[in-house]
Amino acid sequence: MLNYPKNRKAPFRSLIRDLESGNGDPEVVPYLILQYGAKALNPLIKGLNAPAVEMRLQCIDCLEKMGDIRAVKPLISMFDLPENIHLFWNLRETIGQFCYWERMDLIYKTLHSGSPVIRANIAIILADYFDENVFQELEKALKDKDVNVFSQVCSALNSWSVFYHSEEIAFAAISGYLTDNDPLNRAAAEKALAIIAKQNASVFIENANSIDNQTFGEITTINDPPGQGSFAGNITELIEQLRSPHPEVQLEAIRNLRKSGSGEAAIALNSLLPDRNAFHRLEIVWALGHIGDQSSVSVLVNVFPSAWLELKAQIIRSFHLIGGKAFLSPLIGELNDKHMKIRFLAAWALGHQKSKKALKTLKNAALFEKNRYVMNNIQRAINNYEKTN
Repeated sequence: MLNYPKNRKAPFRSLIRDLESGNGDPEVVPYLILQYGAKALNPLIKGLNAPAVEMRLQCIDCLEKMGDIRAVKPLISMFDLPENIHLFWNLRETIGQFCYWERMDLIYKTLHSGSPVIRANIAIILADYFDENVFQELEKALKDKDVNVFSQVCSALNSWSVFYHSEEIAFAAISGYLTDNDPLNRAAAEKALAIIAKQNASVFIENANSIDNQTFGEITTINDPPGQGSFAGNITELIEQLRSPHPEVQLEAIRNLRKSGSGEAAIALNSLLPDRNAFHRLEIVWALGHIGDQSSVSVLVNVFPSAWLELKAQIIRSFHLIGGKAFLSPLIGELNDKHMKIRFLAAWALGHQKSKKALKTLKNAALFEKNRYVMNNIQRAINNYEKTN
């Protein structure tokens, strides 16, 4: 509860003069005006242009408390004035509070039509708003010609992908700009892809520059084919290290065994999969996919139905690496998963299955899929099947 001074009943016009001239106390005047209810809207909007930055800041705060959507456009226009640069964080927070959930149309429109400074700040706002529709708007904004806007859009897509565990889809959207004519855009795309890869503990991609967004099958690039990585180590010693009391030793052993191509290593890792912590389970599944031993098939199939989102995605990648018809039924069922990342990956893996049943299922899924990126991947899967079979 704000404690206003005794002069809080000062005449409205006098308060407005103090507000606009900047002579009044910024900690008091805007809040006194706020007490006049709806009448306070226009004075507070005018106060956004007050000479004193502190007065502008308090007007922003009061407008947020009012909650009148008519304040949004004047607030957004403040980004265009260099003297407001120290208020950008406050503006983003207030505009976000106004628009999240109810008036995202204002945000989306401005993302594509405002000045470069405004577009960049709107992209930053969207980095904190997680909804499937946001992705579609950010994807459109990747075509922005301003490199700062493009960079902020890439960062927002990164935040979105982390929240939705949809790194592959963000990669597919951004990677097309690795060959952009503008070197600054290429650099921004490389930076964004590197951040996504670094944050993704499952290491689903190891070289962002190798992605070809137009080539089906390279969306999830794997540098080392199953069992053919550069391996230098003693398998028996590494298996023994899996029992170490130190998690970092265990993790290093798992990663080294991944490159071994050893059936003995696969059997040891198979036995550990149900009991390890979440991060180790992701690494074990990835290792089993790279080793490619058939002894892992039943283990992965059994774990798959109860796996959480990221583990399920990792298992799908390993299904693809190991290959075989045992994975067909689990993959077909995932085309109806509620998470678009899983549908996206399932379509990708099914496109490499030499099965007419897989083709039929993909064509049926294409009739009902509503997400454009998943739909594109289903179509690529169908095309890949028809090209290679």
